[in-house]
Amino acid sequence: FSLSMAEEACTDVAIQPSQLLDLVSSLVNQSLLQAHTLNRDEAAYSLLETIREYALEKLSEAGEWVTAHDRHLNCMMNLAEECEPKLTGPYQRVWLDWLEEYYGNIRGAFGWAAALPDGEFINRSRRVEAALRIAIAIYQFWVIRDHVEEGLNWYERLLELAGDDVSATVRGNAMAYASFLAGFRGRKEDQMRYGQRATLLAEQAGEQGKIALKWALSAQFYAARSAGDHQTEYELGLRLVELNRELGDRFQLGLMLSFTSFSAMTVGAYDVAQSLLDECLPIMREAGNPYRIAMALNYIGDLARCRKNYGRAK
Repeated sequence: FSLSMAEEACTDVAIQPSQLLDLVSSLVNQSLLQAHTLNRDEAAYSLLETIREYALEKLSEAGEWVTAHDRHLNCMMNLAEECEPKLTGPYQRVWLDWLEEYYGNIRGAFGWAAALPDGEFINRSRRVEAALRIAIAIYQFWVIRDHVEEGLNWYERLLELAGDDVSATVRGNAMAYASFLAGFRGRKEDQMRYGQRATLLAEQAGEQGKIALKWALSAQFYAARSAGDHQTEYELGLRLVELNRELGDRFQLGLMLSFTSFSAMTVGAYDVAQSLLDECLPIMREAGNPYRIAMALNYIGDLARCRKNYGRAK
């Protein structure tokens, strides 16, 4: 754990933030905590397993077991959501490494949310929602660092526990990401089923669910493509183009224009494909993403080939 984690999870009336550094330093000096450095600048701390077990016993004896675990869960939710936008930014690797370092804490938070302590049934929905928010926030981490199977298992386990009192938007987002991961694992039926359920949940949330709806429809789009249902894929793609246009998400709009142009070619809608690509290429150039620009140009070549314009295709 880091000092900032300890501050959020442990400070209260009994322990003030100003006391925390001295307390942690004292534990390190007594060899009750081990200190090391993460990314050359952040101090991280850990406990030997025997000391950890003793600390947990004392926590239970003090009657603070539930409160401490709930504070830890909320701490991990806040940190994961703070980290989420950085997982696609210029310092992506730094933040992926950061999550890898503290992944044990995230697993612990998931385990607590999925457990059912005596007399604590009333608080389960709140805990499950917090855990689902963590799972949504670290989706990119699971994909990039090859934790896909574990991520899918947590989505499925937590969604099974999530009742109607858990936000429809949160359930919809989690279901959409579960669909993506099911697709990565080759589970085509689950991929489509989760995508459809995600769409229903996002539509249930109304205006607040518009972003969740974007991911839910995207999940269905890829599921349809994977299943070879090109007409459904094409229709979903057109719907996603308009939804991203409405949301003002230029980059996602460019991506869906590009992907849907290929879907249009697949069903023989060449004029629609041309219109989509005419709009797509300037957006991709505006974004300055070489890979996506190349992909759009490749689709333009594919369309020319479909129309037997082989000179332009080259």
